Amino acid sequence: MLSLKWRLSLMTALLAGLTLTACDDDDDKTPVADSGVVVACTPECGACEVCDTTGEAPMCVSTCGEGTTCQDGACVAEGGGEVTCEPGCGPCQVCDNMGACVDTCGVGSECVDGACQALPPPPTCDPACGACQACDTSGDAPACIDLCGAGAECQDGLCVPSAPPAACDPACGACEACDTSGENPVCVPLCGDGAQCTDGVCTPIPAPTCDPGCSPCQRCDVSGETPVCVDNCGDGLECAEGVCQAVPEVCDPECGPCQRCIGGACESTCGGSEVCIEGVCVRDSVHAGMEALAGPFATGPAVTAACLNCHQEQADHFLNSAHWKWAGPSPGLVGAEGQNNIGKTNLINNFCIAVPSNEARCTQCHAGYDWRGEDYDFQDQTKMDCLTCHAQPGTYAKAPTTAGNPTDNTNLLVAARSVGESKVANCGSCHFSAGGGDNVKKGDLGSHLLQATRNDDVHMGSGMECANCHAGQDHQIMGRSVHNVATNGPVNCTDCHGEAGFHANPMMDNHAQDIACQTCHIPAFSRNQPTKMNWDWSTAGNRTLGENGVVRAALDDGTMVTAYDAMKGDFVWMKDVRPEYGWWDGRATRMTITDQFPEGVGGEGNPIVLGKPVATHEDLGAKIWPFKVMRGRQAVDPARRLVIVPKLFGPGGFWGAIPAADAYTAEGVEALWASSLTAGAQYSGQIDANTSYAAGDWAWGYTEMWMGINHEVAPPAMALGCNDCHNGGAFDWEALGYNCDPMMGANCGSRH
Repeated sequence: MLSLKWRLSLMTALLAGLTLTACDDDDDKTPVADSGVVVACTPECGACEVCDTTGEAPMCVSTCGEGTTCQDGACVAEGGGEVTCEPGCGPCQVCDNMGACVDTCGVGSECVDGACQALPPPPTCDPACGACQACDTSGDAPACIDLCGAGAECQDGLCVPSAPPAACDPACGACEACDTSGENPVCVPLCGDGAQCTDGVCTPIPAPTCDPGCSPCQRCDVSGETPVCVDNCGDGLECAEGVCQAVPEVCDPECGPCQRCIGGACESTCGGSEVCIEGVCVRDSVHAGMEALAGPFATGPAVTAACLNCHQEQADHFLNSAHWKWAGPSPGLVGAEGQNNIGKTNLINNFCIAVPSNEARCTQCHAGYDWRGEDYDFQDQTKMDCLTCHAQPGTYAKAPTTAGNPTDNTNLLVAARSVGESKVANCGSCHFSAGGGDNVKKGDLGSHLLQATRNDDVHMGSGMECANCHAGQDHQIMGRSVHNVATNGPVNCTDCHGEAGFHANPMMDNHAQDIACQTCHIPAFSRNQPTKMNWDWSTAGNRTLGENGVVRAALDDGTMVTAYDAMKGDFVWMKDVRPEYGWWDGRATRMTITDQFPEGVGGEGNPIVLGKPVATHEDLGAKIWPFKVMRGRQAVDPARRLVIVPKLFGPGGFWGAIPAADAYTAEGVEALWASSLTAGAQYSGQIDANTSYAAGDWAWGYTEMWMGINHEVAPPAMALGCNDCHNGGAFDWEALGYNCDPMMGANCGSRH
């Protein structure tokens, strides 16, 4: 016998009404549902009964469970006792044979005045749905939806599989597709113009070529039916080593050195102010025909000895120059204002670090010969290199690894007899390559200035030479900077342009009291060539990267640079760089190899400052200057607070011992660093001969060095305007000591 709880559930379902369901896509021949009609028992069920519609035909079933019977419309216990619930049941509830009240109204019904009544029928579609459709009442309004899914169609009220798409007969071949968009399927080619089908794949049709191939100075003409080789060289030209060149004229007798045959006659290739020396055209100066320079010269010092015959006084003067000693007066160096022995020889930087222990490589740019170690004799005037500054550009070059000696292919006789006033190229042979490469160091001195326009540099682009500004008396080279404090005297714009009155707008002259000329007139540096802005030595030594340890990369404008070199580490290059700005009155800090850095510095956010101007806006003699700030990462001794001098070049140096790619290990490179740091630090006096560095004794520290920007002066039209600095311009006013842009009000701060 059915339990009362099951019977009540059944009654609930019947009261809710039953709706037939449609077939789904998986049963394509199931009958479609009709609208939701409630099925009932006829005649109606009596007391203690409900209508069961779960079978083939509706039937009445008792609601009384086992051990109960119906008496007066209520289920009572057999034997005469009525089953009761405490407390009593409410409307539309009955007490089951377990003594529990249960609801008699199920899903689709509700209790109204103590009786279960059917809820209103569900909404239906109007008009009624068609074949193979069902009424969807889940939305705001009933809507008919198709029951036949993808790949099926309605036939005679049933969902049946759709007919397959039309196909090409016969089937299409390779590189073809069946086009069924028209009335009849047709095969169409997939390969377009200029392509052909090769092994089922569309490939370009090879361009016609000449067979056999053409010779040098010929080209394959494919304009006709058959490709044919034709000559590129026209009348009066001949093919010489694959290049079309003019047929040389024949002179009899043959032309001599510095001559060429034109119209059957020999003419000189030298200009009006040049003479021919050893087949080379050199400037015609008093030196070109001097008997004292007749040579031959086997070495650079031999040339210098000949120079001294006439120029002993100049040599005496040069002995005391910072260019010769790489040291000199440092009146602007805080704490060393009265000293005369600080310069490149004992300063530390974040390019190639330091000179000591690396002299034979660094002194390629010394105006002397054979400086290989600390025993170099600075009083030996025959070691002076007159040619590096005075030989005609193009006639003389120093070898990079020979302590400043000339290259093997330099004709010293030609170079000696070409001497004269220094040119941009003489100075640039060292200064353009400072820091290890073209435009690497300063950022405002690169080889592009050899052919400078006024937009590159108004001075050199107007034909001025470096010596026009920098040549002082008695072979003293003038100039000063933050990063190289040794100076024989400053060079100022006002030396030529005056102190005031050179601007049409008086406000600009007023600005010149507080702002260096360079600040406005060099709006950006490295405008034509990229410069290094960051150098991370900590990654050096890995030849597994790139091509044998060299990785090339492109800047945003396509300029290719070396992003990594196993000899030197990672680099960041930039082009068209806006300077950083600071107050400078000629005073600066600058670390020597024996200076200690402060405690707690060396992190990325708090670098060791190798050199920086010290003035503030409160120093009335100071002006705002533009600077390149070079940042890097290099070896430091945390305990002694020293920036360590590494031995990079020569026996025992880091560069010569970098392992090949197949021998690389990080531990091996770290050991190599420890060895080269020990050698450099011992040589330079940072540690004694009995001390060495091991893992944990040294670390990598972050550094920065400020360098003044003085070249690449732009034309007036390119100078900074008011809004480049004020009203949201690029100036960091807080870094300059102001609360905000002084144009915004007196509360921002002022010097006046």
